[in-house]
Parts: sequence; structure tokens; C-alpha cells
Amino acid sequence: MRKPELTRILIGLAVVAVVITAGIALYLTTALPKEKTASLANYRIAFVSTRDGNPDIYVMDSDGQHQRRLTDHPIADLYPVWSPDGRQIAFLRINESLAFGRMTLSTADNGLYLISADGSGEVRLTPPEMTTFALVPPAWSLDGTCLAFVVSRRAIGDETAIMRLDNTVDDVYLVAPDGGDLTRIVKGALVNQLAWSPDGQHFLFCSSERKLYLVSRDGGEPKSLYEDSRPRYVTWSPTGQEIAFYSDQDGLIYRAPLETGEKVAITHSPLFLSALTWSPDGGQLAFVTAGGPGEPRELYVVPAAGGDPVRLNAVDGWLSWPAWSPDGHWLLLTVVELTAGGRISPSALYAVEVAADRAIRLTGKDDFDGMGAWAP
Repeated sequence: MRKPELTRILIGLAVVAVVITAGIALYLTTALPKEKTASLANYRIAFVSTRDGNPDIYVMDSDGQHQRRLTDHPIADLYPVWSPDGRQIAFLRINESLAFGRMTLSTADNGLYLISADGSGEVRLTPPEMTTFALVPPAWSLDGTCLAFVVSRRAIGDETAIMRLDNTVDDVYLVAPDGGDLTRIVKGALVNQLAWSPDGQHFLFCSSERKLYLVSRDGGEPKSLYEDSRPRYVTWSPTGQEIAFYSDQDGLIYRAPLETGEKVAITHSPLFLSALTWSPDGGQLAFVTAGGPGEPRELYVVPAAGGDPVRLNAVDGWLSWPAWSPDGHWLLLTVVELTAGGRISPSALYAVEVAADRAIRLTGKDDFDGMGAWAP
């Protein structure tokens, strides 16, 4: 073989090698899972678990390590919410059974409680005679000076041990975390959500009648907002200048400034939602679609400025209770895994990294673990 021919052969082999190498590199780039873009920061998470036989409040590190129980009571401890300084957790202790349109109250221990994050110093903030609490999470004002909570009572007459669900109304009270007098701020409403403004001067409440009201912490007549939209799942922007909500009227998500009252649609196709929450940096909204019994719920994010929702596929099941991590990289979810027959199994807590669409399971799945809340 002459030398020029050998040179051409060697050059050809080199080109083939480059092409193969590039192809392998392209395959690895497109076929391998997405790289991690954020680590779970050193936050804490409070949650409810039945692993010891009864719903109690637990805490753990944000990566699922060092899980331990804070409360130990024979009735249910539910809805943990962190104080803004991360030192305390408020929760409701409720013994209620819902059956045949009645709400049965069977204990004098029902109440709003406060406990230190290390499990010490549990105190009751409500008087013993106040026993009828709505199934609505309590809410801290963002300055940490008071808690809002919801008490149910009969529409006519005093509280009794047994009340018909269709004959009750709710009152919203405020109480300081160091105890003291309770202040009733809303009387005779129907409340299923409380949400404080970032400046701590107002809060919104949604009613089961799909009505939205703005209330000053100093009292006064509640102001009705966006009645034509039948708002649900209201969430404040981080700046407090506007809110977002899901409209039960047309199935769209809206941004809505409080001053002008001119809402703007974020989504443009009807949806059925079960939760909505604004990211800490204000750039995105996360929402969970509503599935029927035995049907999965799906997790999406959408730009707060509007656009096409993007589904996060990292975890499947019956999703609920989405909560953004303080750094905005992760969403905490309660996930009930659905069997092929549609039966609902116990739930686990997952952290979903939004940018990479990957999930980390934080708790086991043999009991109920849910209602997770990030510490500030």
C-alpha cells in the first residue's frame, strides 16, 4: 500500500471515531436523567404521622433524617404551622367524627395549642369551654404577633355536643402566642381557608360558598372581593400587592391586584384544581389538579406572568398539600399511592425539585404521613 492511501485510511478512521464519540456524547446528554440542580437545604419540616397509632406532630430534617415525635395525645393533633421565627409550632387538637351530616364533639381537650420546636413547653391557647373547631389550619401573622383560627358554632343558639353540618357557622378569632384574651374578628361566616398578608395587617378568608373576603386585623366589616369569579385557593404574592386564585366560575387561575380589582388570567384553558400556591420569589405558581376518588392528581407549575402550565412527573398518586421550600427550589407534597383497584393506601411525604423534576421520598409509606410544613 502506498503512503498516500494509508494516510487517507487513517484520516477516515479518525473521522469515524470523532462521529462515534460525538454520537455517544449526544446520547449521554439526552438519555441520562437530569442533573441535580439544587440540594435540600438544612431546613426543618413539621408533619403529622400515625406511625405510633394516633395522629401526632413530628419534625424532621428536610432530607428526611432525624424524624421524631413532638406530641403524644390520644386524640388527633393536626395542621402544624411554624411561627415566623421557626421556634414554635401551632396546631389543632381535634376529636371529631364526620358521619351522616353530623359533627360529634367528644372531648374537652379540643383546642389550639403551641409547642416549642424541640418538643418542650406545650401550651393551650384557647379556653376549655371552646371545643368546636373548624377543620381549617390556623394561620400565623407574618410578624409573629398573633394567630388566626376558626371556631364553629350553631347558626341559632349555643354550641352543643352534636351539631348538624348544614346548621353551623364559623367565627374567626385572633390570639397572641403568649396567650391572653381572644378577639373575635369575623362572626357568622363559613370559612375554609385563612391567608395572612405579608405585612400582617390583613388576612383573606375563603368561604365554602366560594366567596372571598379581606379583613383588617383591627376588625371592621369584611370586604368582599371578586364575587363574579367564585374564588378558591387564594394565595398572596410575596410582595403582598396582589393575590392569585382559582375561579370556580370558569376554571381559570387569575392574578388579582387588591387596589384596582382588575384580575388577569394566568391560564387560558379550564382546569379543575385542588390546591394553588405562589413561589417565594414570585416567579411561579404551583397547583395540583383535582382527581376523583381513586384517581391521580397531577402537579404543575406555571409562570406567574402567565403561560402554559408544565407538569412535573417525578411523583404519581393522589397529591395534596403542596408547599414551597423557603428557597423556592422544592415543593413538599403529601402523596397517597393509588393501587390498581382504586383503593387508597397510606401516604408519604415527598420533596420535588422543580427545576430538575425529580422527587425524594422523605418518609415511609406504611402509615399516614402528611400535612407537611417547612420551617422558615
